[in-house]
Amino acid sequence: MLTFQYDKYKIEVRNDSMYTPGSADNSFQYDFIYTDKDSILYQASKHGIKVYKYEELYQSAIVCAVGGATGVYDHSAIVDTDSIYICCANKVFSMALPDLTLNWIVQTDHITCFSIYSAATVFFTHGELQVSKLDRNDTII
Repeated sequence: MLTFQYDKYKIEVRNDSMYTPGSADNSFQYDFIYTDKDSILYQASKHGIKVYKYEELYQSAIVCAVGGATGVYDHSAIVDTDSIYICCANKVFSMALPDLTLNWIVQTDHITCFSIYSAATVFFTHGELQVSKLDRNDTII
């Protein structure tokens, strides 16, 4: 699990591989479910995000994607400016903070995206096949 502090909010990111979109049997019901267009029937990776305000759950979302399976590790997500960026399968999901509304999704590797790093006005992602550089508007440079 990763934990971030953003203003008066605490953000937790964790792997939620048992989650099934649309199922009533999920142990937690997220406020938002974000999937890439290819993962409607199958998701290789599922990462849950919970935002707490003063120790009370404020908002939650889960990102689901198909591609190489990923987990949540030290560099799987970053909080930068007013957004959180999360590697999930071979994509990066960007969500506005604190409300977790989706900004964009972009594929940064053909197989898997392991980590994301912030550098000045751009991001770098480390994937299985490539290192990608992207701007804050989802454009790969």
